[in-house]
Amino acid sequence: MTASHILSVGPNIYSATETLLTGLGSHPLASLTIRRIGDQLLMSTEGSFENTDGIEDNLFNVGQRPETTLATPHERPTHRLVLQAPHFTGPGLFELLDALTDLTEIPSRIDLVSTEPLSVVVAHVALPTEPGENTTQAIRDLSARTGVDIALVPGGRYPFARKLVVMDCDSTLIDAEVIDELASFAGKKAEVAAITDRAMHGELDFSESLRERVACLEGIPDSVFAEVADAISFNPGALDLVAACNELGWSTAVVSGGFTPVLDRLVARAGITYAHANTLEVRDGKLTGKVVGTIVDKHEKARFARACAEREGIPLERVIAIGDGANDMEMVGAAGLGVAYMAKPALKAVADTSLNHSRLDAVLPIAGVL
Repeated sequence: MTASHILSVGPNIYSATETLLTGLGSHPLASLTIRRIGDQLLMSTEGSFENTDGIEDNLFNVGQRPETTLATPHERPTHRLVLQAPHFTGPGLFELLDALTDLTEIPSRIDLVSTEPLSVVVAHVALPTEPGENTTQAIRDLSARTGVDIALVPGGRYPFARKLVVMDCDSTLIDAEVIDELASFAGKKAEVAAITDRAMHGELDFSESLRERVACLEGIPDSVFAEVADAISFNPGALDLVAACNELGWSTAVVSGGFTPVLDRLVARAGITYAHANTLEVRDGKLTGKVVGTIVDKHEKARFARACAEREGIPLERVIAIGDGANDMEMVGAAGLGVAYMAKPALKAVADTSLNHSRLDAVLPIAGVL
């Protein structure tokens, strides 16, 4: 007998399951997984078969798309492939899993975790070694080509232990750049936004660009902080992520190249544990156009993340860092799991994984919260 793996996708009809189970007969099985995905059925089995031609033919006759490959020895999974998208079709998922099998190994188990608000599929694989840069880049390319967020994470990286989730604020926790909103009160939003965009792409030194932008705010009344903070919306899934972390007993932190008076109000609304941002000088109730104290650049963000982890007694390998721009690169690179959220190319290149759909709580399945 030959150890084989059969993966089949097709219409969700009873005869498909009956056909597979009848075909398997008395063959020794190592695993059998049957999952409904929308109106499609995904069936995966591994076992010792003398010949799979008859099984494949019968599955094809009931509208299935079967594929047989030689099975690897049944081993304990070492990694998880987490696939997330607004919607999966059965054939599309089949092709995606087939491509991923070429890059990694045949999954020992495939789980449909959820369908709302994002469809989440987790494939458990046993890899002989840690994936190299070629595999990592190939997964990035496949993700970009298919529009599916794909994360390959070690199964042992996320034991059931307390973690720290530290995130950027502007365009990560919230859907705006605070300094751009402040600049609109001075009639200089377009000018400041252009500088912000170049800084987030890594084209300008962040500290110098911040001073240049803050200078445009001179003369604005400090009451603007409350107006801006109250008008800002959180990104989809942001409050759900924080709520889930709090329920799990995890710590949360937000570190921002923005400004303390705005961030403090956002943190209070969200229920976040720690916060750190820049301080603007105020004199006689008006902004002077100057920054006071240490500027929160990429080095300061990484330092703050480490300080929060140390205070909580959480090692860096259990820190999850999320950001979107070049100013987050050092923080994301230092964390056990670095996530690029709707991010600029420079950050995607150094992050462990990327989220290209708008829900921030998509971090949770990657972290093992299924």
